[in-house]
Amino acid sequence: MDSIKRKLIDTMLPPAVTVVIGQIFTKENFQLYGDRLFDFLEDFVKDTRTTIDDRIVLPVIAELREFMDIPDDISEESG
Repeated sequence: MDSIKRKLIDTMLPPAVTVVIGQIFTKENFQLYGDRLFDFLEDFVKDTRTTIDDRIVLPVIAELREFMDIPDDISEESG
């Protein structure tokens, strides 16, 4: 009986998980929450007293936005 249960879990669970993950991580959600994360990081870096992190981290975030296709200032209403 345990082997049947294990086989069902092994064969049915991965497709189900894949479907759920696919529904959660749409391009719009990825962009929305990616934008929120990058906005948080940008604000944090800008609010620090040092300027060296501004010159290093902010360009890296800009490159990551471009590479990951996450535009700046996405709002939930625009999606």
